Amino acid sequence: MKTVTRAVLSWRFLRAHAVTNGLLGLTILVAVAGSLVLGAVARSLIRDRDTAAAELLGAGHVLFPPATEPVPLGMDGQPAGWVTSRQLTQVQSILREEGVTVRPGLRGVALLAQEDGVRSVRFVSGAFSAGALPPATPPGVTGLLVPLSVPGADTRPLFLSPGRTGVTWRSVPQVSDLVIVDGAALLSRLAADGLVAPDVVGNMLVLHADEERSPSVVAFNSAELLESTYPGVVVASRRDLTGQHMQVSAQNLSALLSLLLSLPGLAAVVGVTLVAGESRTAEFAVLRSLGFPDAAVRGLLVREVWIVSVAATLLAASLAVAGTVAARVPLAASDVTGFLLAGFVLPPGLSYLAARKALSRPLGDQLAELRS
Repeated sequence: MKTVTRAVLSWRFLRAHAVTNGLLGLTILVAVAGSLVLGAVARSLIRDRDTAAAELLGAGHVLFPPATEPVPLGMDGQPAGWVTSRQLTQVQSILREEGVTVRPGLRGVALLAQEDGVRSVRFVSGAFSAGALPPATPPGVTGLLVPLSVPGADTRPLFLSPGRTGVTWRSVPQVSDLVIVDGAALLSRLAADGLVAPDVVGNMLVLHADEERSPSVVAFNSAELLESTYPGVVVASRRDLTGQHMQVSAQNLSALLSLLLSLPGLAAVVGVTLVAGESRTAEFAVLRSLGFPDAAVRGLLVREVWIVSVAATLLAASLAVAGTVAARVPLAASDVTGFLLAGFVLPPGLSYLAARKALSRPLGDQLAELRS
């Protein structure tokens, strides 16, 4: 078949099946653009959550063994003793060569009193600006209790209610079982009640390093440097502190959300493409009766679908890139490349299979169906 003839027939096929081709193009457009945008949004949520976790928890926590003073219950089963200003200075000096900055903080287990009961949460210290209004108490929450226990002693723990003693606290939207307490105010309250020594700066030391560095590596290297000076010290990385519900969802959220939209879109593309092949049975029979070889007839459908799929995929990628740039959410170049390749290859490949199936029937049977 000559090139001019193929071009004319392809154009006529496009026009004759404008509705089917339009539906195919729209299906590809929605599937590709929707998957790209949804994946970018999921990545943005993960990035924001990681940033919030880094600000709150740092790269890791340095924990000293508890002595005999009352201390908050240990978070994640790791008890933490009080840290003095002298220990803070020593740790800062030791870890300076590792490029790690150190600041004091508070952490432990608290009890969140709600209208329907009490549940255990974790708390860490955070900064509260003096001019800011106190954060609103979450709906249904009546208060926060911080239990203090004496290590090794079988005594009833003391309970401190931060809200009622002027200590500001707030919940963390990204992590349901974590609250932020005004560390300086809480420590001042403990000192005023005679529960901590005047030189205590907290019950943990928070490590901060460059964002490019892995929290696990920072924690491991810091533990190696501190072990000789403080044999019983424990260094927990941020990955150990964020909890399973943050780690697992952070790894799979983007892929899961993209898959939720990609699968229906893929099914729609497959269905529309196969229908496009089946609906051309009569045209295929006429072309075959006129002497067109099967390869040329298949090529007409494949070229038609390829033109539609390429145009729709390029438009979808352009809209996704423009939308994510305007919304300032990250769009991975690998995702764009992958969906471009899928949009260019999958629909034409499916149309080839549909045409091959339609042409597998004898020409006589197809012509008999046309006469009837």
